[in-house]
Amino acid sequence: VAHLFRSQIAAILGNVGLVVPVVMAISLLHALATGRHMIGPEQAAYVMHSLHLLGPTALFAAFTGVLLFASSIIAGWVENWFVYYRLDSAIRHNPRITRWLGTVRAARWARFFRDNISGLAANVSLGFLLGLVPAFAHFFGLGLDIRHVTLAAGQLAAAAMAIGPDVLVDPGFWWAAAGVAVVGPLNLIFSFYLAYRLALKAQGISDVNRSLIHLALRRRMRSHPLGFFLPPRTEAPVPAEDVSDIEAAWSPDAQRDTMDEESRRWAEAFLERSADAMKPGEDLWDWSAQTMPASQASAAPALDDEDPTSSTGPRNGPPDAGPLTP
Repeated sequence: VAHLFRSQIAAILGNVGLVVPVVMAISLLHALATGRHMIGPEQAAYVMHSLHLLGPTALFAAFTGVLLFASSIIAGWVENWFVYYRLDSAIRHNPRITRWLGTVRAARWARFFRDNISGLAANVSLGFLLGLVPAFAHFFGLGLDIRHVTLAAGQLAAAAMAIGPDVLVDPGFWWAAAGVAVVGPLNLIFSFYLAYRLALKAQGISDVNRSLIHLALRRRMRSHPLGFFLPPRTEAPVPAEDVSDIEAAWSPDAQRDTMDEESRRWAEAFLERSADAMKPGEDLWDWSAQTMPASQASAAPALDDEDPTSSTGPRNGPPDAGPLTP
């Protein structure tokens, strides 16, 4: 989770840090070439009003987070479709394609699409969603609009260039800048929350394990809050305090703090039975899999193909201390 947040924050800062000077440069060149900026003062005032922090900016930013999540779903579907039908092999070995591109170039294009099909599908689908969904919403009278942090920052930069240096003393500009500052976190939070809930449901994570994951996240936020924003200086092993946090998260005391009464009684009884029945050195999850009722065992995902040394760990049990640390 910490790695994901850091990468998304870096992407947001990179996009905004690039789009603002580029839009300002284009507006300046346009003014030098034509004698006027890309937008007039009236349009600039409208842009700042539409991005005002106290307006519907936050609501539209949250809605845009839903569209970002939808584009990631489309990207995953396209990548699965590409892999399932082995389209990279089709591109590499198709006689017409190889005759047109050549064998080496066809292989290069096949490798490119295999590595980048998900990102291409995400960008293309997001462009259609951002452009068409508000138009359909307005057609049906819903009044929904989008507030993407990169687009909003570019719009505000163009508006500032149209007004000129006087924009710095305009309170509307600073209210709009505050609105843009809110758009980015809301885009990220809503898209990540939906993806997180879908991942938990897809992996069949129980309510007990969800509470333990949330507990581990809260402990990480308290002990290393900057780890969600700043990258580590070196690739160091998991700190001992993080390991102790994870061990504490799986302790009966932590379960009692995070479970309701019925789940708490079940967990305590399970731990007591497992402590009495397990052999010395036996893994808790191996023992629980052997003692699981047949109806539950048939529904649980098979772990035979899981690599015991994989960094992700088995899907039906707790990963090692390192990967579990958020």
